[in-house]
Amino acid sequence: MARISTYNRTRELMDKYGLTAHKKYGQNFLVDSNIVDIIASRVPEDKTVLEIGPGLGALTEVIKPETAYEIDPELVKVLNEELDGYTTVINKDFLEVSDFGDAEVIVSNVPYYITTEILEKIFHDPQKVRKIIVMVQKEVAEKFLGKGDSKDRGPLNVLMEYYCDIEKVCTVSRNCFYPKPNVDSEVIEFNFKNVEELEPEFVKMVESGFKQRRKLLTTNLKNEGYEIDAEVAPYIVLILVTL
Repeated sequence: MARISTYNRTRELMDKYGLTAHKKYGQNFLVDSNIVDIIASRVPEDKTVLEIGPGLGALTEVIKPETAYEIDPELVKVLNEELDGYTTVINKDFLEVSDFGDAEVIVSNVPYYITTEILEKIFHDPQKVRKIIVMVQKEVAEKFLGKGDSKDRGPLNVLMEYYCDIEKVCTVSRNCFYPKPNVDSEVIEFNFKNVEELEPEFVKMVESGFKQRRKLLTTNLKNEGYEIDAEVAPYIVLILVTL
């Protein structure tokens, strides 16, 4: 039987279950097995894997994650019937999940409009996660990789760069999806390096510094309750800006 990550098999499953791609979920199904294999090659075999947004299971059938979160109940039915039960599929919005279990690797191909929210959730409380492999809109990937305009940088960029080594895995053409989106994508990988320094207070301070962009960084920090000594302020600015 053909792999799910092909156009014909994807269309076959959609016809079999009477499915249409829902815009409200931002559904564009990956139909390129070469891209699936590239992503799968980055997933360690000896780590516990969690997948967010498995869709029809194009990637799921290859990486075989222990757990997958899918918000669309129609797709949950497909996954449970087509994947031979090796993955526990949970019908829930990942943004409502508080416990990642034993997940050490998170793999995600989710709608682009919630990519940032999902990454923020993980970076605020990574738990046991040490690697994230995610497909995002190309322009967003460039920003995460430090190639975008500096004025677009936010607290998430600072946290990513401080806690992780970030690497581009591959570019994914819009032609690799059905239905075809209006943008190209990139797969990027985050490998946590400063694991022992994942401090909630540091996260809070970074976010406080970006509260009101038109104000001085030190002013924002003071407004959030931080006592900033005049002699120390320049060093705080230097540290947060250059992270």
